[in-house]
Order: sequence, then C-alpha cells, then structure tokens
Amino acid sequence: MRPGAVRGNHSHLQDEVITIIDGKGICEIEVSDESSGEQKITLVEDNLETYKITAGIKHTVRNKGDCSIYLASFLIDV
Repeated sequence: MRPGAVRGNHSHLQDEVITIIDGKGICEIEVSDESSGEQKITLVEDNLETYKITAGIKHTVRNKGDCSIYLASFLIDV
C-alpha cells in the first residue's frame, strides 16, 4: 500500500488475518462493530505483525506513514 492508501470499510463472512510483511510505514487498522457501536483503532509499526478481524466486523486499513507497506490478508472459514 502506498502512503495515504486506504483499503476496506467492508466486512467478510469469514475471519480475516492481516500480516504486515514488509515496509517502514505505519498501518492503521480501524475496526467497527455495528451491533455494539464499539470502534477500535490499532497502529501497526512492525513487520510480521499479525492482526485478526472477526467475521462480520467492518474494518478499514490505512497507510498512515510516508513509505509503502506490503501486507498479506487471508480469509479463514470458521
């Protein structure tokens, strides 16, 4: 993801796992549970950091840094 890039504001029927695999950026992961109104923002600054998003939860990923980051995401059947 290039600096300033945004992916998401969506949900999945399966759990999703996102791993930052390379880059020096700051990845912001915003998770919103519409049923409870709870919102959580996590900043990921290290490579090989993994974050799990529960099925049905809306989420957005942003590159808040000034360098590109590379991530891999996988959907997991529950």
